[in-house]
Amino acid sequence: MDHARLITMVNQIARNLAPQGEARAIELTAQHLRDYWDRRMKAEIRACDAAQLHPIARAAVALLDS
Repeated sequence: MDHARLITMVNQIARNLAPQGEARAIELTAQHLRDYWDRRMKAEIRACDAAQLHPIARAAVALLDS
């Protein structure tokens, strides 16, 4: 999958969850990635330039490694 598309997708998820509050949105975004993204997609989003990610998405992707 194209990195630009993955970045768009994770940023949309993060923005949609932002009204939940930052900490909760980070947790929910990370959980969404764990539940619905396949291993390849998760590996590719980790390899993307984090500067292109919404702050909530950036934090959620970082949680995937923990």
